Amino acid sequence: MPDPITIAVLIAVGLFFGSLALWHYIADVMAEHVIPWIRHNVSDAVGEQIFGLFNWLDGKVSLIRSAVKRAFEVFRTRVLGFKTRYERETATRYKRVATVRVKAADGTLDDLVVEDMVDRDDLPEDARTSLNRNPRAPVEFDLMPEFEKAVKEKSKRLPDESGVIPPPAI
Repeated sequence: MPDPITIAVLIAVGLFFGSLALWHYIADVMAEHVIPWIRHNVSDAVGEQIFGLFNWLDGKVSLIRSAVKRAFEVFRTRVLGFKTRYERETATRYKRVATVRVKAADGTLDDLVVEDMVDRDDLPEDARTSLNRNPRAPVEFDLMPEFEKAVKEKSKRLPDESGVIPPPAI
């Protein structure tokens, strides 16, 4: 059983990344409900202090989110392909070959290849189905189109984030 400190660190890291991912919802709830409630039920001065603190925090979180988005854009322009291939070695073991095509800083294309062995139980469902259909033929998946499709769908769901919470109307 893991020790309590490890569990606490994992929970803190999970909360941090979860709050980054859901920040626009947190900001909306704070601006629409929490701060006006504090201004109405506690005092305007406390509401203004909390608004100032939250607005400062929103600026910092927005900077972090923007940095992550920029890093992702660099990743997209540098990583031009990602393929995984599964080949049968034994009845229970398969060789997985992951190939990543990257664009180096000088503009040349490099293929980074990582090979490892996986158990049959650890194969993705699509790979297991294809290998059951034809056990001797290797199976290859190009993951870049799926990755780009998932990112496009995610970006459509997220609202436009300007990085600043407008002050709520009093």
